[in-house]
Parts: sequence; structure tokens; C-alpha cells
Amino acid sequence: MKKIHTLNNNGIPKELKVQKIFLEVRVSNEAARALYVNARFHEIGVRRDYYPAHGGREDAVVLEYVL
Repeated sequence: MKKIHTLNNNGIPKELKVQKIFLEVRVSNEAARALYVNARFHEIGVRRDYYPAHGGREDAVVLEYVL
């Protein structure tokens, strides 16, 4: 678990305890997927039709990093 310092909606500092980071990346973005995997993110799922794409929609790969 890591402590992250941020501001709330009123600009007041607060501390968050974070255990995991999640992100999504286009299935077709192989360079980004490789970058995140090399940074120790793990692919944990797929969000179907997440991104708009030419001629329809594109899936997103969901990645997780455990702190």
C-alpha cells in the first residue's frame, strides 16, 4: 500500500491509501501494452466496445498494477 497526496474538490490536501492502479488501453495499441507489461502491469480483462473506432468500436485491455 502506498500513500498518495492529492487535493480534494475544494483544493484541500488529503492523503489516499492506494493498493492498486488500473488502466485501459486499446487492444490495437501494442506499443502501449508492451510498455505497461514491462512496467509490471498485468492484463486482467477486456472491456468490449470501449473505444470509438473507425467503422465501429474497439475493445480495451484492462491492466492492473499492485503496489
